[in-house]
Amino acid sequence: MDLAGDPNKNQKYETAYIWLLYYNTSASHMEQIYTLIIPNFAPDSNFSLKGWYMTVFNNTANTYTLPFAKISDMPKDKVQVFIDPSLIGNPTSFKYMTCLMVRVNSTFLDKGPDYLMDSVPHNDRFWQGWFNR
Repeated sequence: MDLAGDPNKNQKYETAYIWLLYYNTSASHMEQIYTLIIPNFAPDSNFSLKGWYMTVFNNTANTYTLPFAKISDMPKDKVQVFIDPSLIGNPTSFKYMTCLMVRVNSTFLDKGPDYLMDSVPHNDRFWQGWFNR
């Protein structure tokens, strides 16, 4: 994801880039849903984690295929990660939705984000429902 600015300059908040990936398996035609989450916990935030992380959640199986993993180097003009296709079930192709959210502090982690900054497609109602489950 190319950005207009440097995502590493965040000094105070949690910023998370979230991709909802979905596809039908070729063999059984069953829908598979995965969530790829790439949060950045700023150095001056009150979150216990600091820096960039990545996690992959298999929504269909209700399990993590990749628990929180530290990302050591994030480019200055994009959010870029490489994942093993097996973490998302080795699809030949997939559809996706994505959003960018900001959480101000770690006090209320059981609620949705404080700010939903952007989403594709532009469907804030979907993401508000997603975060309030």
